[in-house]
Amino acid sequence: MGARYMLFEEMMKDEFKAGKAEGKIEGKIEDILEVLADLGSVSDSLKERIRLVQDDQVLNEVFRLARKSGSIGEFQERLDAMLGTDR
Repeated sequence: MGARYMLFEEMMKDEFKAGKAEGKIEGKIEDILEVLADLGSVSDSLKERIRLVQDDQVLNEVFRLARKSGSIGEFQERLDAMLGTDR
């Protein structure tokens, strides 16, 4: 019984860590979209493209791009250069 409990406890810790990481990524995506909303209307396709990014480091770079961009068009050009143009 003790070994099963320890296994269950480890599984719960792993689930918690995965949920926490997922929440952190979702938060970054929402931050990016909020910055972009200040620049203008964000298309559904651009929102979806950003939501597809699930790498924490890449999202940090996308956030920096959003902050430094003067318009949605400028952001999209920089994003295309960074991630490639396959939408």
